[in-house]
Amino acid sequence: MVEYTYYTVQFRITHSTNDISLKEIPSVDKLGDWSCCGIDGHFAKGMQPWIGSGNDYHPKDRKAYNNYKKVWALTGYGKSGWFNIKYAIKALKRLRALDLTGVFDYFDGYGRKCSQFRHEFRIVRVVHKHEIEPITIEDMVELV
Repeated sequence: MVEYTYYTVQFRITHSTNDISLKEIPSVDKLGDWSCCGIDGHFAKGMQPWIGSGNDYHPKDRKAYNNYKKVWALTGYGKSGWFNIKYAIKALKRLRALDLTGVFDYFDGYGRKCSQFRHEFRIVRVVHKHEIEPITIEDMVELV
């Protein structure tokens, strides 16, 4: 049995509106479920920022990125997080700051704002367990 403990950031929408002229965004009637922030999606800017351009495009924090890649590889390619909680705390702070500025609002293909959203973020500890059991040729023949 292999067991890994890592930390990741989750989010849920707390405020939303399609009226982009409002300065004060109304809260949602019912809070939704928590979802994990991925490194390659909507929240990538806050989870694991990259800097530079062209051949010099690289993660802002190489150690955090390597820690993240290790979690991704050891937990089955697709889990987002860090073994070290200090990287999760940095990501949480970045996400909260970016959320207040409206970075995670929705924009159309022309860069015009369509909807405004605000989110609640939290850090969670995840214990990932899996069992690796080698099989022999005879076992495979029996299974087929």
